Amino acid sequence: MLYDKLVTDGGTASVSIQGHHFIALLSNPMLWGVVLLMCLNWSIEALKWKLLINRFEQVSFLTAIKSVCTGVFISLFVNILVPNRIGEFAGRIIYVKTNKIKAALITTIGSYAQFAATAIFGAIAYLLFWYTFSASQWEEYQGYLLIAAVAFVGLLIPLLYFNINVVSWVLGKPKLLRRFKKITSVFYFYNNVLLLKVFVLAVLRYAVFCTQFILLLQLCGVQITPSQGLLAVPVIFLVQTVVPSNALSDLGVRGAASVSFLNYYSDNNTGILTAAYLLWGINILLPGLLGAAFFAVFKYRNGNGSNQ
Repeated sequence: MLYDKLVTDGGTASVSIQGHHFIALLSNPMLWGVVLLMCLNWSIEALKWKLLINRFEQVSFLTAIKSVCTGVFISLFVNILVPNRIGEFAGRIIYVKTNKIKAALITTIGSYAQFAATAIFGAIAYLLFWYTFSASQWEEYQGYLLIAAVAFVGLLIPLLYFNINVVSWVLGKPKLLRRFKKITSVFYFYNNVLLLKVFVLAVLRYAVFCTQFILLLQLCGVQITPSQGLLAVPVIFLVQTVVPSNALSDLGVRGAASVSFLNYYSDNNTGILTAAYLLWGINILLPGLLGAAFFAVFKYRNGNGSNQ
């Protein structure tokens, strides 16, 4: 199965970087450019969260930054047990003073917007990738089915996103869930104008981490053109999103997905894996460490009865 292949291939692959190569890598301005893009990446995510939570509670941009970084920190531990960084919402809601259950539901809107961007662009890229490398191996009707599937994804996902208030209506129908209607009615507070702003931010953030990965591939000696990167990288991110993984298997999935699709352009597996793992370290580990500091300060102040 795809998941078994991803975990096995990624888990058994090894990356060795000699000391002088590692020092040269750290001194490369391109690497620090990727780090700066990480700051932009999470700033956009913080702005998404701020736009969403401000419908119920006004928070500053700094508080939004603390929220998303703390969420990354907590997810690194919680996701040993649960898949795909589900624990991020916990870090965000600790900074919310009003209804925390509503805040948790609000988090799903931003997450779905990011998933929508990944799924739409990833599906389109996969169609183009298939047409470039595998079209001759498929029957004609299979190609039509793939085109239909991509069109379905491209229409259904935004349709659900821009009609998110339907969730409140559906959850209000079963008698068992009607008691939660006051909480789930949170989705009624988001009109299409605000949802579009959040989705545009999600697309901008998606563009940022696509750029980061392509830059890291170039930095690690993987000889691909920007157009090849723009074809393969969205497919890799799509696989990373849809394949269940936790904190223990995430690196394996990332590495194997990257090798599987980038091998069509380059056989530099060491460079591919190095770039994939550097991307994880820069985009997840670094903000997670910052989130740990924010969380420690939050716990200290609350433990001493202070306001945050």
